[in-house]
Amino acid sequence: METNALSEREIEILKLVGQGKSNKEIAENLFISVNTVKVHLTSVFRKTGVTSRTEATLYAIEHGYIDSPRGTPDDVQILISQPGETSTTNPSEIGSKQKTNWMRMFWLALALISLYFVLSRSSLFSNNTTQTNPLTQSLSQARWRTLRPMTTSRARMAAVAYENAIYLIGGENEHGVLASVDKYDVASNAYTTLAKKPTPVTDAGAVVIGGKIYVPGGQDSEGSLTDVLEVYDPRNDTWSVGKSLPNPLSRYAVATLEGTLFLFGGWDGQNTVNTVLSYNPASDTWKTLSPFTAARSDAQAAVLGDRIFLVGGTHGSESVREIEVYAPTEDAGSRQAWSSQIALPADMEFLGCQTLSGSLFVLGKGENGALDLMQFTPQNNAWFTYAEVPPEPLLSETKVVGLGGDVYFLGGKADNSTYSNLVQKYQAVYTIVLPSISK
Repeated sequence: METNALSEREIEILKLVGQGKSNKEIAENLFISVNTVKVHLTSVFRKTGVTSRTEATLYAIEHGYIDSPRGTPDDVQILISQPGETSTTNPSEIGSKQKTNWMRMFWLALALISLYFVLSRSSLFSNNTTQTNPLTQSLSQARWRTLRPMTTSRARMAAVAYENAIYLIGGENEHGVLASVDKYDVASNAYTTLAKKPTPVTDAGAVVIGGKIYVPGGQDSEGSLTDVLEVYDPRNDTWSVGKSLPNPLSRYAVATLEGTLFLFGGWDGQNTVNTVLSYNPASDTWKTLSPFTAARSDAQAAVLGDRIFLVGGTHGSESVREIEVYAPTEDAGSRQAWSSQIALPADMEFLGCQTLSGSLFVLGKGENGALDLMQFTPQNNAWFTYAEVPPEPLLSETKVVGLGGDVYFLGGKADNSTYSNLVQKYQAVYTIVLPSISK
């Protein structure tokens, strides 16, 4: 089937399928219903001749819609004989030995996966307490990479992933509050300068809804908080204005679920607040929802299933350790919309949180700039903890963005308060590929 048989919308959906997005996530990104996604997927499957999402992903890679997840040539290991050794295998034995080796690899991979599920589902990990993840510790892989630095050193900017790219908006550096917008393309490891944000801001966040990037509030170049909602269209490289926030706000947590934007807490110019606001792009309206318990600013929010996890943050000079969970569908009448989860460790300097492959990753800066990581798996209500050492020490106020199975750490401030353009990538989720065995 020719690739031009797909419509523009079908290609958009095929790309998102290739990124591992669920139907619900695709619907939220494109601002359409889940049923509409299913209709388009059925058409994609019919036109391309595939029968599964895996085959659709392979089709997207083969036809250049998404980049292959395979490593670069320097990632490939080639096994050769040691000096002085010679092969004694005759041609008739090659097929048999290759099959034997594949079988060994297959059973080894299967054993590792089985070990993971046994340990993760064991009653040992059934409570809301942190545990060491033995599988993760046992697999020593080169999971870090230092990428091309940002074109501008900055911290406290808005950043969001969309279509295999990361958009960096505003923020601050030694020159003041920024209006600059850069697009980092993951495949090419390159940056593109885009149209500047009309209102320069720092301490703002961003989310993608319906193919557009929404940036509410923040602190402007005069040091005042703003209530402006500005919307960027990546396809046209243009900005527009939405309905203003009910009040000026910065340092909030932001998330999107079912096509709705949610703002949690933040700083209103006088107090750290525990308010919850929602914005409906279709009607261009704001609504006040049920507040949470621990008022906080500089927190982050991550969607996991039909719930939003509110993680980290500060209240005055104190760190907020409690993780609170919001259920938007239960925020009505007498039903309880908020619940509590595990508390962050007292010694963790919270950097951010991301949802990757159905798990919540909470990331913090540890001793000497190491990465302290907590992973929550909702299937068994278990937390795992482990630490990683990046090529360069992690910075304070770095921006954390998840894309695919990777976490990107962008910019931030060094201990001497110098702004940085450092970008590092950590492979938080990896895939064990089982070999195809044929007779």
